[in-house]
Amino acid sequence: MQQTKEGNRKTRRLKFFKKKFFGPPPPEITTRRALTPQEISNALRLVHDVYVKNGYITPTRTGLKVTPWDTDPNSATFIALKGSEITNVLGYIPDSTDLGLPAERTFPHEIATLRQKGTACEFTNLAVTNGAQEAGVLTELMKCPFSYAHLQNYRYVVGMVSPGIQEEFYAANTFTRQGPIKAPYNNPDDKVVLMVLDLKNLEQRLVQIDRKRRRKGGEDAVFLQEHWYEKNTLLRKDYPTTLQRWEDQARTAYLDPALCKALVFESGIEEKYDPSIFKAVKSRWDQEVLRTAESLSEKVTEPIS
Repeated sequence: MQQTKEGNRKTRRLKFFKKKFFGPPPPEITTRRALTPQEISNALRLVHDVYVKNGYITPTRTGLKVTPWDTDPNSATFIALKGSEITNVLGYIPDSTDLGLPAERTFPHEIATLRQKGTACEFTNLAVTNGAQEAGVLTELMKCPFSYAHLQNYRYVVGMVSPGIQEEFYAANTFTRQGPIKAPYNNPDDKVVLMVLDLKNLEQRLVQIDRKRRRKGGEDAVFLQEHWYEKNTLLRKDYPTTLQRWEDQARTAYLDPALCKALVFESGIEEKYDPSIFKAVKSRWDQEVLRTAESLSEKVTEPIS
């Protein structure tokens, strides 16, 4: 009986999210990767402003929200655009042996358990401006990093989100909670949960959703299957071409010394993180770009080895 009640509650919530968040975005909205130094900076500035407003972080001297993972050219920042204005942001971070994932600082056991079963990446830096919550925008934006993870054959996608509406939004997208509610490592006054999406078993899990609810049909599973796969234009036969084009353009952006200067040398990450992390950050950049950026910066750092 309890399981049936829980299933009915989840079904009602999914109907709510279908109406509020799913469906085609407004025609004036486009979603894609941030491709230029200016777009990357503007996206991180929007994340900073939203996070400061919500009390997640304190203001930074650069007005950008930058962590070691945000400086990595292997990471990706995805944006929703209304004309030239960025309205929504969602980041994508691949796992690595030296930097790892942001979530494991708060959920080390849970991330270690996932790694025993397969590879993982993380969705992060979710930010939405006021008035930019139109139906379909956020879920359409989430298809971008989802497609990246699919292309790169990751087993798991993880995301650290606030309990409540953010958690239920992720749950509506077939993420499940792993572990307890915790305070994030960098903000003891906040509360977060770890949400996990198993990409390998996603299609089977979509079918199982309705079996667990003891429903005869498969309406919810069919809906989510269409959303993630059948109506995801990035997963058409030519999708690697689109994503690779984005990758090539973004890589060019990370050859800009001014962007390197802002993210690596002026963001304060050298002071906030231990030397091994800062060394890992610098190792990801082109050495000539790094030298030029360092010379442009007012801050003098250790010689590049």
